[in-house]
Amino acid sequence: MKTKHLLTALLLGTTFCTASAQKLSLGNYAELEEGGEKPENLYETGNYYEIAPINYYLENSGSQTILPKADIAAMAGKNITTLNLRMYNNGYYGEDLTRDITIYIGETNREAFKKEEKRFRFFDTSWQQSVYQGTLTLSEIYNWDGTMGPEFTITFDRPFYYSGENNLVVTVTATGETCTDGGFIIDFPKVKKTSKSTLTFPESRNPAEVLNGDLKPAGNLGLVDMPAVAYGYADTTAPDSTWRTFTAKYDTDLNIAGLDALKVTATTDGKITYEKVTEAPTGANLIIRSLVAPVFYSTDTEASPIADNLIKVSDGTVANGDTIYVFGEKEGKYGFYHQAEPATLEAGTFYVIVKKSTEPDPDPDGVLTIGNFYGKGNDKVAYDGFNNHNSPMTFNYKNSGTQTIYPAAWLEKLNGKAITSLTFSGMSGAYTQDAYKSTVKVYITETDKETFPYNDELSKYEWIQTEYAEPSTTYDMTANFVQAFNNGEDFHLALDIKDKPYKYNGKSLVVTITNESETYFDPSTDIFQFYFVSREPKEPYRSAIFASDKTTFMENYAKDHVLNIHDNELRCAEAPAIQLTYIDATDIPTGINIVNNETTDNAWYNLQGQRVAQPQHGLFIHKGKKVWIK
Repeated sequence: MKTKHLLTALLLGTTFCTASAQKLSLGNYAELEEGGEKPENLYETGNYYEIAPINYYLENSGSQTILPKADIAAMAGKNITTLNLRMYNNGYYGEDLTRDITIYIGETNREAFKKEEKRFRFFDTSWQQSVYQGTLTLSEIYNWDGTMGPEFTITFDRPFYYSGENNLVVTVTATGETCTDGGFIIDFPKVKKTSKSTLTFPESRNPAEVLNGDLKPAGNLGLVDMPAVAYGYADTTAPDSTWRTFTAKYDTDLNIAGLDALKVTATTDGKITYEKVTEAPTGANLIIRSLVAPVFYSTDTEASPIADNLIKVSDGTVANGDTIYVFGEKEGKYGFYHQAEPATLEAGTFYVIVKKSTEPDPDPDGVLTIGNFYGKGNDKVAYDGFNNHNSPMTFNYKNSGTQTIYPAAWLEKLNGKAITSLTFSGMSGAYTQDAYKSTVKVYITETDKETFPYNDELSKYEWIQTEYAEPSTTYDMTANFVQAFNNGEDFHLALDIKDKPYKYNGKSLVVTITNESETYFDPSTDIFQFYFVSREPKEPYRSAIFASDKTTFMENYAKDHVLNIHDNELRCAEAPAIQLTYIDATDIPTGINIVNNETTDNAWYNLQGQRVAQPQHGLFIHKGKKVWIK
């Protein structure tokens, strides 16, 4: 069994006020009996990954269920104490299977899962209360004779008090090392309703603990009926809890009901210290649950304190010298929830130190992030691993090059701005070499097109036609993926163009990146995959790829502007995820101190004094004057 969190361990000895034990059954759960025949409401009619709350078909699984408050009104003002399950044997007679189980419960005013870019998003588990951590062995809930199994009761480590004012979100994660064979499904019954209220998490590689608000299942996959289970609950008194929101400033007093004032002190190293001014009430102990909203900041109120976009929670009993952590910040605002527990606080001053997050804000001012830039491992939005199917570059050939179209609709934040850097993100599926050296060049232009043009006469796609003069940057890259690979971290490829920023003019952006090296990665041992922008629908492709050991991208582009998607050296793919930094266009340095106004010839020159045959976009010199071409 997993080790319990500190908070859970502290609460194990606490006595909860219980008058009587009761059970709330969902669907036909109360009618199911051990040894009973196969019910009609199993998940088996769906896909193998659409089983809740646990899916033994995969090593790792999980689910989130929204329980409407109208359906669970009987538990209002009660402590929810158990989750009760029954399982049906659908033909599996293999080895016994074990899962590490974690259960979270939280209140929300949302009635459905968010849908973004035609994908549903899980609720973040950070604001949900962890109620159980333990192991579940299949033989405990499974009849091997092909009938309905016995009832299995999961007794929570810490009961969840349900106010009855909101809906509930119940999250179950299950992590294991083995699974059933492909032909056998260990099934659960479900509640057949018009609205789908459960989102399943199927993943053969990543553990279910990665389930959070940023993870989006593909399309409509995994949205199913809620499982037919039961919840045990007991009478209790409402916990003494309130919400307070404050802005961290120097010498600000924060008053929390049930406690004396805390003196807030901000320090230059990013830490904020709360110094207790007077003593806490005798016999009271404080548990502070730190909640912070990320980019899409929601102002929490006492009536509705829980937002579904909070980042992380650290629970801990505050005593002398104890530390809790807040992961993230928005406009300096933090939300603190506290709950009095019957324990003793030692006399003396104590401090709560709140450290800022190391998790980057994905889209602060001055940054535009497109696609799954923070991939957090591999959640099915990395390129497929083929050695010539990677953008913006591939390391399995000496030479590669890509053209990528980022549609204007994705770039509204760049209006009136100038791009100063481009960063791509990816992961290494396997890595043995110490370092990789190459020369990378970046070219940026714009087009009215949103996709690559198709040549009907040749039955082929064409590159976006542009005049490649001087690149925005030439970067001598030395990439070392060893540390990122060993730590399971993403690798970020940053390309700085602040010395030659690109002024955005409102059209679709065409980013061309070439990569030339004397060596290449062995594709049998070293595969690096960039993250990409998920496509709905799958067409059109927005990135065209060239890779070769014999010729460079520019040599190929000069002799053949046609992109042949059937050629092994040329492929189409999704646009790579990208993070752009920008400044106001009015802040662009011209790079010119003196302009000679004498007319010389009718030629065009770039800022480096090199002649340009067909200038298309940017700042040029023509007849002794600076000229912007849009």
